[in-house]
Amino acid sequence: MTLWQANHSSCPNSELEFCRHPRFGDIKCIVTLHEIDEDEEITIDYGYGDFKHRKGPKWFQELQKMETLQKMSK
Repeated sequence: MTLWQANHSSCPNSELEFCRHPRFGDIKCIVTLHEIDEDEEITIDYGYGDFKHRKGPKWFQELQKMETLQKMSK
């Protein structure tokens, strides 16, 4: 899996860490935070910040608003 195949979530199931590659040295790797089901999507936090601070592109700010509203309604 490559980084571009991981989708964004403000509640990710994976994170980026540096791992030692025998040829390339330290590289970024996706490491899961818990066991992931076969049909579960791999997600990471892209690190744009939250919509309150106006970080990230417009589409990301809208996604953050929707995710926040969904969490508040639970």
